[in-house]
Amino acid sequence: MITSTQEEALQNHINGRFLLLLNTDNLSTPPTQVQLTSALGNAADSPGQIVIYDDSGSNTNTYLIASNGQSWQFLAMTKA
Repeated sequence: MITSTQEEALQNHINGRFLLLLNTDNLSTPPTQVQLTSALGNAADSPGQIVIYDDSGSNTNTYLIASNGQSWQFLAMTKA
């Protein structure tokens, strides 16, 4: 039986490419657990979820955010 999380992953896998969610809400720099939980939901409900976050859609502060099933983790990315 396919779970809803697995179904979402299948829907995001199109033509051999894995597509990540893109979020553009305003965040502090760096983002807090409270902000990420508000924007993405509880990390415990989304283990393994990965999101690209473009802070305010400004193309300035971009983060790769992942849930480990307990909290949101982030990696700040640098524009090339």
